[in-house]
Order: sequence, then structure tokens, then C-alpha cells
Amino acid sequence: VAVQEQQGDESSSTTATQDQSTSLSTESVAPTGTWIDPINVTGNVPNFRVWLSHLNIENKQIPTSIKDNDDAKMLTTMIDEDQYSYVYKDATPIPEDFELLSNYELTCWIGSKSATLIRSAFLSLRPELFPQQRPFKFHYYPLTDFTNPMKDWTEEAMKGFRKCKILLVSVDEPEQTTSLGRQEYTTQVTTFLQHLVKAFPDETFPIWMLTMNKSPGDTTDGLCATETSSSDEQLRPSPRLLPRTTHHPCNDALFQLFDSSSSSNVLPSNRVKLMDNTDLVSILNLPEDDTGNGYTDVLSVVAMRIYALVGHQVHKWRSMKQEGKKEGLMRNGVLEPNFELVPYDFAQASLTTTTTTTSVE
Repeated sequence: VAVQEQQGDESSSTTATQDQSTSLSTESVAPTGTWIDPINVTGNVPNFRVWLSHLNIENKQIPTSIKDNDDAKMLTTMIDEDQYSYVYKDATPIPEDFELLSNYELTCWIGSKSATLIRSAFLSLRPELFPQQRPFKFHYYPLTDFTNPMKDWTEEAMKGFRKCKILLVSVDEPEQTTSLGRQEYTTQVTTFLQHLVKAFPDETFPIWMLTMNKSPGDTTDGLCATETSSSDEQLRPSPRLLPRTTHHPCNDALFQLFDSSSSSNVLPSNRVKLMDNTDLVSILNLPEDDTGNGYTDVLSVVAMRIYALVGHQVHKWRSMKQEGKKEGLMRNGVLEPNFELVPYDFAQASLTTTTTTTSVE
């Protein structure tokens, strides 16, 4: 089994070393790892690349064939009829506490097509991982424009949105990309996340921003580019430059936004976190496997990481004696009753005021 890594235009058969400076590693949601290629599949089924953690590799836990899957370690993800892949269960340890997720602790995806595909991969894994967990508690809300997030939402969706207890934001490329430079992108993301903090003021309800699942070369012209300045009037308006980087430029903007040492970080770090999946996108720089589903492979591993994320969060809630109930939020033996579901108006809400509302069901 060849372990592959992509750096610039060169390929290597050595274990990849990933930059884990962001909050995903510090939260211990998922271990670092690399792609192995190929995984042999019996019959006429094509071969697959599979993500393994470095611990799997060190312990020589390297699967060589899908047909030798007697211990049910290889799981199948189906995003739709034409998009599927395999994930290795032990590469992403999932706390058993996920089993304790109640019917009133909703996990919500907010975002573009990437959010829908990650959720589809997540739900396709559910019967293999936690079949007793019912799918109705995992919601999706469309978002392609940070400045007008609810433009395609019904009133029912606006109310249902306020029931969420874990929020996952994934927007691979927002609308108006040709005019959205790095500073404006950062401003829009920051404002949107601040609105989420206000819409869900309970500090125990986490908000995760996912990095873009795109390679550095796969970016719309001008998206997240840096504005340059010039004293020469003939050069104005200033051109936009895409910096030399191993990441999609919007991911570099997110890294800076979530840098705890940066003065521009105005988000509450105890609640709003960055889920860094950039270590996975190296497969998008490699030649396609036999399925042509490199993007699907990435999203499938992201889905596994979300299982781990949710499991960790449920563990935290139960450790503080907190659980979502039909009647409201039970915390330290005290029931905080539900309140009326009122749509949050992103356009009208002021970010200078706060609210004491703590529980929505």
C-alpha cells in the first residue's frame, strides 16, 4: 500500500506531516493522518484511497482490501447514487457518548452544497455507526450569502433553526465571489458568526466554522485575494493578489480570523471554533482515483470527524449534568423551560445588544 502526499508538483510515498496549528487539533477532535492508495476491492469494484491516522500507520493497522473487512472497520459512505467512498473506522475515534445524544439536541449544518454533501455522508454512515440514533435530529439550512443567509428559508425553517444545539457552517464558495476580497470575506464571516452567537446565546451550544474543502488552485478569480495599494493613480483601482500559499486563500483568511493571538479575533473562542480540514485536501491535488471521487472522499472523512465532534460535545454536556429534554434544557437538575420560537432576523438584529434567552426546543 503506497502512502501518498502532495507538495506542490511533487509526489512522495512517505507519511504526510500536517500543520495542526488550528483549533481542530487542540480540541483533539481527530488525529492527524494521511491518504493511502490504493485500497484493493474485490470483483469489478474500483480501487479507493482511504484516510488513515498516523497512529494507524505506526501500529501497522493498514487495511489492504475491502474484502478482508471481517471486523467491520471499513465503512461505506453514499452521498448519492453516483458518489460513494470508503472510510476506515479506526482512523477517527468516536466517543461512545454520541450514543447519548437526545432527540432534543439537534445538530445543524448551515451552508452551501458542501454542507449538504457532508450531511449526506454523515447520514449514510449512521446505520453502520449508531443505528439507534434517529436521522430527524440532524438538520440542514441553506446558505450561500453571508450577508443574506435566510433568503431561501421558509418561516418554518427560520423557527426550526432556533432549536439547534450544535451548529456547523460550511460554505465552499459564497456568492459574489468575483468581488469578494479577503478583507470583505473576513468581515462577512465575522458578522455572520457574531449573529449566530446572538441567535444562540447559550455558551454551551458550540458553533463550528469548517474550512473550505478546496485546493489552492481551485479558487474563483479574486475570491479572498488581498487588496494592494499604490501611490500611482494610473494603477488604481488597486489589483488583487493571491498570495503564495499551500491553502485555499479563504482558508488562510479563516486561519487569521481564528488566530487567538490576532487583534482581529473578536469571536468568543470558548464557543466559536474553526474545524480545520485542510489536511484532507491534498488528495484533490493528486490524480483522480478510479472513481473520480476525490472530493467525496474528503467529505466522507469530514463526516466522520463530525461524529467525533458531536460525541465530544455530548460528553461535555453530560459531564456538566446537562441534557436537552422535550420540556426544555435540564441543567444541574433544574429545568429551563422552552421559549417561543421566534425567527432570528439577521438583517434587523443589532450586534450591540445581548439577550438572556438560553434554551430553545
